[in-house]
Amino acid sequence: MRTKLPYCAAALTAALALSTGASAQADTTDGQVLTSSNWAGYEAAGNSTDSAEQKFSRVSGSWVQPSADCSTGDGSAAFWVGLGGGSGSESTGLEQVGTEVDCSGGGQGEAHAWYELIPAAPVNLDVDVNAGDHISAWVEVDGNNVKVNLTNETTNQSVTKNLSTENIDVSSAEWIAEAPSACSSDSGCTPVSLANFGDVTFTSATATMNGHTGSISDSAWTSAPLQLGGSSANAVPTSLSDDGGSFGVSVQGADAQTSDPYGNGGGSSTDPYGNSGGTDPYGDGGGYTDPYGNGGGDYSPSPYGYDPGPGYYDGGGWGTY
Repeated sequence: MRTKLPYCAAALTAALALSTGASAQADTTDGQVLTSSNWAGYEAAGNSTDSAEQKFSRVSGSWVQPSADCSTGDGSAAFWVGLGGGSGSESTGLEQVGTEVDCSGGGQGEAHAWYELIPAAPVNLDVDVNAGDHISAWVEVDGNNVKVNLTNETTNQSVTKNLSTENIDVSSAEWIAEAPSACSSDSGCTPVSLANFGDVTFTSATATMNGHTGSISDSAWTSAPLQLGGSSANAVPTSLSDDGGSFGVSVQGADAQTSDPYGNGGGSSTDPYGNSGGTDPYGDGGGYTDPYGNGGGDYSPSPYGYDPGPGYYDGGGWGTY
């Protein structure tokens, strides 16, 4: 078991710290799913035991800013790319930039842009953010120098910050949807309720290590999905796209939407790849326990998802398990 460090940044508005780390229940290796108290998405880490030789210098990604259904209650959700803070990391550093939507009193929530260099407090960026805006972001680290950029491609607003910090961690790269945390000097940091943002899709996700740039699934590093398991709602990532540069994260629970941009289902079960439950035109929906996520049928435990119930061959069926 590896455990993310309990980062506690100083408070932003409403006493929110955007990243407090996450409790992982599996090693960061291909094919395994990390369970987190506040992160959902993907993490990449060096695949060598010599961490001094494998350091990330850049991470980038894009997403369309979701709205939030605030009728289900107050909460927040942050979307970001960053370096450091990975599972099992012994560093207190994390360099990140992204957006957030906050629910308070109903409506569709209010959004803003920010960056954060743990353990310093989050800082708001002067970029307008609204639901439906196409956001691109990147972080670059060179020694103790950090450069962050966030661009609203819809409005053509862009901000780049040149920063410096002693708390550098470049052992991992992340593309994350997060339940931010409320922090205090007395009780530490606790994730707040996850705002029901429905789903978000990360695209154009890349990282750079030792001069080599690749997608999340690049063989130069090891990647793993992270599933958020919270008391009010869960958030699960889909499988990666064929090029390794895109995936979705969907909120489940609390009357959340569970659509999947890759057509891999949704439904009521908590499959970290989004393949369980429901119906799926690509044959990935429904079913019981299928390692390929193809399921279908009432009890179909077939490793290839060939379904003994109604709706034969990969999907269909009852889709209730």
